[in-house]
Amino acid sequence: MATSWIEHKGKKILFVDYRGCKSEDEMMAVLNEEVGIEKKAIAKVAVLANYSGVHAGSRYMDAVKKAGKEVRNEKTAKTALLGIDGLKKVLLSGYIAFTGAKDIKAFENESEAKDWLIA
Repeated sequence: MATSWIEHKGKKILFVDYRGCKSEDEMMAVLNEEVGIEKKAIAKVAVLANYSGVHAGSRYMDAVKKAGKEVRNEKTAKTALLGIDGLKKVLLSGYIAFTGAKDIKAFENESEAKDWLIA
């Protein structure tokens, strides 16, 4: 399962692991799993997503922007991202502009990302 709950210093974080996705279809399946979990959440969710070693295509980007508009403001407290480098930084900027997301940040270190999420 690419999406699971983890705990950091007593707080729950939804961990979304895209590493190992070999196709855009696999990335879409992970995204759909994440969105399903967030839609069912009672309170806002802190999300840690790892994009290391994967490349997002246009179909995935369209879907993640749509999902961001649908659930982000209502169900997502903060999002920390790992593995955002090169072209993925440009894609992240586009995502932020499209969705209006404010509490989203890329990190190089998982521990720092988790600390930011629970702060």
